Amino acid sequence: MRFGGARLAGAVLASLASLGGAAWSLALQVEDTRLTAGRTALQAAPLPEIIQRLLPPGTPAPPPQRPLTAAERQAIGQGLWREPLDPQLFNLLFADFVRTGRPAGEITQLAALLAQLGWRYTPAQQNLMLHALGDARFDAVLDRVDGLLRRQRRPDLAYTILSVMEGIPQVHGEVLAKLLAQPDWRGGYLAAIGPASSPALLDGRIRTMNALLTAPSGMTLPEMAPSLIALNATGRGRAAHSLWMRRTGAQADGNLVYDPAFRQLADRAGTDLGIPFEWRLGQDLGYAAQSSPEGVVINWDQRGVPVFLSQTVPVRPGGRYALTFRGEADNGPLGRLLSPVLQCGTQTVRFEPAVEPSEGQARYLTDPLPDECDMGLLAINGTLDSGSGPVTIILNQVILEDAD
Repeated sequence: MRFGGARLAGAVLASLASLGGAAWSLALQVEDTRLTAGRTALQAAPLPEIIQRLLPPGTPAPPPQRPLTAAERQAIGQGLWREPLDPQLFNLLFADFVRTGRPAGEITQLAALLAQLGWRYTPAQQNLMLHALGDARFDAVLDRVDGLLRRQRRPDLAYTILSVMEGIPQVHGEVLAKLLAQPDWRGGYLAAIGPASSPALLDGRIRTMNALLTAPSGMTLPEMAPSLIALNATGRGRAAHSLWMRRTGAQADGNLVYDPAFRQLADRAGTDLGIPFEWRLGQDLGYAAQSSPEGVVINWDQRGVPVFLSQTVPVRPGGRYALTFRGEADNGPLGRLLSPVLQCGTQTVRFEPAVEPSEGQARYLTDPLPDECDMGLLAINGTLDSGSGPVTIILNQVILEDAD
């Protein structure tokens, strides 16, 4: 199946080249040193001439290469008489056909034969991928990627090709079809994403997750977690939060905090996936926050200004918010021990006490949030100069509400 022809194929290949020369890394695998050392001393070279005409100006050039000599071709022919189904020899012949510009029909016939013989020979799969890219046959490319991943060969390169194609709207559906089939490699690929991923992949992943959540098989939270973390870290927090709410069934209500009484936190003890929209508990030298049937129990030696717990919440640019804690402490009112902040990108919004702290409750208000703040990291910290000596704090409930 073709999607946009040579121009789109060139876009894929240029993207691969921009991601560290991945296209050339694929091509270089044609040179199989085990074969050359163990059989005929043939030197096979990479074959990217087939795709050179598709690449935009300025794309990094492949290494120099040469056709096989007449003696080397004769040696391949003799080898095929002895072993007529050998994918290594057919791969060398295929590379030479492409490199020397043999007629397209001959190359296509040899590619079809190599495709049948070479499923377990990784260099052949990589060459066939490049050949399919040159012809803009993206479904054939994905068949080769699937074959490599099922055999657990070159996942780095396979993931790179998948991620480039997932980020191109015209071929996104082909990648999605593979993921919907739930191959064994699906979880590994979905986890291969991070804040440094390309913007195209991050935007494509939103489309992918929306589709997978709609499918009958759904999408597990462990599958979603790496993408949610990456999306939230790159300014796509609203989209990530919406996807997470669909999966968890969380309902938007007056309290912007998820799991305000920490019941879900207790249920997932020991299985934290790092999802930013769920409670994250802090623990380090001198302090520890732990889930318990009562809520969150904080033990602290009152040194430093530790972050006891945090959660990313949806907020409204320019809005004002009220925060309420309910709980108890064995060394004075909660408000004298806890100092909440809302981190909006690089800006820190502080909560000021709204009422005099009492033994079982503390209430705070913010100034208007920055205009660009639509997701904020709510962090509940220890108060500087709160006293000395160990203290135990029990938080039963956290409520964050719009104050306007």
